[in-house]
Amino acid sequence: MYQYIAKLIERPSSSECDYAAILINGVLQAGKHKTIEDIFKQAESDANPNPFIKFRTHTAQILIGYNKY
Repeated sequence: MYQYIAKLIERPSSSECDYAAILINGVLQAGKHKTIEDIFKQAESDANPNPFIKFRTHTAQILIGYNKY
């Protein structure tokens, strides 16, 4: 399972994978999902910080002034 979760998250360290697995497990236990997409949307909305950042539809851009550093 670790290998699958590592592909889904931005920083695939063991602690991040554990955290993501706990989020997914919580959604599955709640039983409110109908599709796989629902599972990840719920896990994403419950997460702080969000390990599933790869799936965000919009990524904030760095301010142009900070690109020099």
